[in-house]
Amino acid sequence: MRHRILCISATDAILQTRKLLLERHQYEVVPALNFREVEEACKRNKFDLALIGRDIEPKIKKAIGLKIREHRPDAPIVELCRYSPEIEGSIFTTTESPAELLQTIAEVCSGRIPARTSKGI
Repeated sequence: MRHRILCISATDAILQTRKLLLERHQYEVVPALNFREVEEACKRNKFDLALIGRDIEPKIKKAIGLKIREHRPDAPIVELCRYSPEIEGSIFTTTESPAELLQTIAEVCSGRIPARTSKGI
């Protein structure tokens, strides 16, 4: 089964790079560049996981997390962050490594990391 990931970034180049990386590893990707696109994606798509980039300002990141929880309360949120997470209950990581990010996503999708842990990876 292909997992569908809502991939969010404030920078189009980063979003497209992550999308390509995830698609090469057999994930289906729903890209979003801003809150409005996240809201539309939540209304139109079901997804297994949300991946939120570190380039989103904290206030917007929190609002995105709330919008995702409103539409998919059981979906895990993997939050990329510089220092500490902004979204309560997210699985967060400070990694810059694509391999480590892919490993985290695989572990979350397989259930080895619980969906709402506020766990740092």
